[in-house]
Amino acid sequence: MISYQENDPLLRELFSHEGIGSQITMENCEQIRRANINDIAGILELIQPLKQQRILICRSREQLEIEIDKFTIIERENMIIAFVALYDYL
Repeated sequence: MISYQENDPLLRELFSHEGIGSQITMENCEQIRRANINDIAGILELIQPLKQQRILICRSREQLEIEIDKFTIIERENMIIAFVALYDYL
């Protein structure tokens, strides 16, 4: 289902990974799991535009490799769509 109240809804549905419509399915399309070393490329891909806009601090691949156990990711169709890093505050 796609809302008629959005601007260019069909184009946004067809040409973006997330789409804008509602999907009704019997299965869970998104998975939440702990990140592993194989996820670093996907995390870097999500971070890159935000680093360029200076919204996020720069993290090197090496830093991500060291801290990967702190990360949890959400993936859809084997593509990372979101992540979070949780650090203990003492």
